Amino acid sequence: MRTGNRANQFIDAAAAYERPLYLTCLSMLRNRDDAEDALQETMLKAFRAYRDFRGDAQLYSWLRKIAVNVCIDMTRKRKNVVSIDEMTEEGGEVQDTAVGPYEKLEKAERMRILGLAIEELKPDARTLIILRDVQGLSYEEIADALEVPIGTVKSGLSRARNSLQKRLTVHAELFGKANPDERRKA
Repeated sequence: MRTGNRANQFIDAAAAYERPLYLTCLSMLRNRDDAEDALQETMLKAFRAYRDFRGDAQLYSWLRKIAVNVCIDMTRKRKNVVSIDEMTEEGGEVQDTAVGPYEKLEKAERMRILGLAIEELKPDARTLIILRDVQGLSYEEIADALEVPIGTVKSGLSRARNSLQKRLTVHAELFGKANPDERRKA
């Protein structure tokens, strides 16, 4: 009987976090079907481990940690990555504040190039960029989710950002830095 109560407690408590967990999975995997699979795997793993959940952390933090690890495992298992365009179709696009059509076109191109550059990163670097810069998790939350020291998160994120910046330098005109040749002309 007690097991049934615990199962019902889990179902009731976890149901409130399905959407945010799905969005976490979607932002990491950038594919609706993969995100749904990851969410299902997350809930299954959490359900099986719920009897050991002591409440030391918030339930959502614990579930997110499981989801991040599931997504990391899935990313390591697959080599092809879906375009970030699919993620924006899923509602991941930020509200457009540009006024004119040229600004909108430029922003769309920036997002496309940024998405491609993020996809080119190694899976661990991509995960750090997404968790910190897209989802806004703190260093502590990332370290907890990935089960690594905070220093490892900070140094890995620094390397990931440097790598991303190098990939974006060929498109400096879109990212606020003038091309050195154009500066000489001015």
